[in-house]
Amino acid sequence: MKAGIFFILIFVLGVLYISYQVFLPVGLKEAAMRYSVPKGVTTDQISNDLARKEIFHNAFEFSLLHWFIGDTIKDGTYYFTQGMSEYDMYRAFITGPVRREKTITIIEGWTLNRIAEYLASQGLANVSVFLDETKKDWSTSYSFLINTGHVSSLEGYLFPDTYRVFEDASSRDIIAKILSNFDRKFSEEMKRDARSVGLSIHEVVTLASIIEREVANDEDRKLVSDILQRRLKINMALQADSTVNYATGKSMPQASLSDISIDSPYNTYKYRGLPPGPIGNPSLSSLRAVIYPKQNPYFYFLTSADGKVHYSKTFEEHKRKKQKYL
Repeated sequence: MKAGIFFILIFVLGVLYISYQVFLPVGLKEAAMRYSVPKGVTTDQISNDLARKEIFHNAFEFSLLHWFIGDTIKDGTYYFTQGMSEYDMYRAFITGPVRREKTITIIEGWTLNRIAEYLASQGLANVSVFLDETKKDWSTSYSFLINTGHVSSLEGYLFPDTYRVFEDASSRDIIAKILSNFDRKFSEEMKRDARSVGLSIHEVVTLASIIEREVANDEDRKLVSDILQRRLKINMALQADSTVNYATGKSMPQASLSDISIDSPYNTYKYRGLPPGPIGNPSLSSLRAVIYPKQNPYFYFLTSADGKVHYSKTFEEHKRKKQKYL
């Protein structure tokens, strides 16, 4: 009889001790820890994993909380900090994850590859997964992508801006957010005015992406837009070094003779007209410059090392300036 009472007392004291333990701060190995609960995982798997990662003291204490409190453990990503108890963490599991946000900035002119690499560096995407998503058909959700000709990816349509995205957002979630922003920024007025001068959205974006790479400020973009559009109208080659760089993967201020001889539809020295699609993701300034160019008498331009744009009316004048500035 006495032995039975002794064992009951030991059991009660053990339960009380463990109960006390679950309300004490755990003392995590790091100031903040991220923990993900996948879909379909069992409570036993979670308890063992938490113990192995030293987030919980042991698997039994998690099981004890689950037995007393019950409820469903919700999948998702959780963030635990110093000072939290096992009870606090278990309550978080049944309440559900608080989705943290992160600020990202897509820079004007970046290509899809550069955007994918940037998102990967921020822990927000896998490069290949992100790029695969950009090759899918998004036109059913975004009408501005309908009838975009030869477009085989979203190059040009991921609008450069600063965004707040959830840290656990999928590549598809991030792309959808950026495309929605493009749809807002490329206003109905701009669409209407583009149609009135005979330009499709795809043509606007393609030409804007070239202008984005060629010149840096708003005034020059409007002037260069007029020059390039007049070249297109008379079937004169655009001869844009930026499109050649896109084909070669280089970033040369002036394409070499070997570069401009490559056989690529993006070689605007070799092929007249616009390339098949954008060569980057242009700013609103460049998009507007295409729709609202500034008329001028020039046919040629170049950018010197100091960033200044030099314009010429004739090819002879242009050659002299190339000798002087390049």
